[in-house]
Amino acid sequence: MRIICFGHHCSISVNVNDLFRIWGIHSRDPYLISGIMIYSSIFAKMKKDIRKLGLNELKDYVLKKRLPRFRAKQIWEWLWVRSSHDFAEMSNLPLSVRAQLAEDFDILPITVQADQMSNDGTIKFAFALHDKSLVEGVLIPEKDRMTACISSQVGCSLSCKFCATGYMDRKRNLDSAEIYDQVVEIKTVSYTHLRAHETRGNLVCRLLLE
Repeated sequence: MRIICFGHHCSISVNVNDLFRIWGIHSRDPYLISGIMIYSSIFAKMKKDIRKLGLNELKDYVLKKRLPRFRAKQIWEWLWVRSSHDFAEMSNLPLSVRAQLAEDFDILPITVQADQMSNDGTIKFAFALHDKSLVEGVLIPEKDRMTACISSQVGCSLSCKFCATGYMDRKRNLDSAEIYDQVVEIKTVSYTHLRAHETRGNLVCRLLLE
């Protein structure tokens, strides 16, 4: 096995066994081999979240798999219209296509870790992301509508005392799927809340952009 390192003006080819000899490591060391196998296994299992693909990229994917072009639109609708988080429930796709999607991709939804309702009906949410980060969302009831405040970042550079996110260091921006999932989760709760109080209204979303 050889490692090729590319610089600005040259490339260097290094034999791995030569490196092991320099470092005093035996290439047949069982601990080394075990570590390499574990790392390789973890790396091989890493799959891309399918929701990071745009519609055109999905079209390229299905064509590469020799599937009809319209399959891309079906997959897109399951992800972004029906809010599906499971390839198995995409019932208008053949079982073989669903299995191929599950082999090639992940779907990494957010989950509601906790929610709390105040006396005025406001509901605060703690959402857990796939990387264990937490973000906050709020559902605010009004006379003729429900307003949802959702997060666009993990942490915040501001320090608003009324917002729990303001006490967290800013780490990264959320991707579109993570923002979308917050809306879906809060929308579900808002409809439950509206039915419980026998009211009618619209859900208005306000994005927390810092």
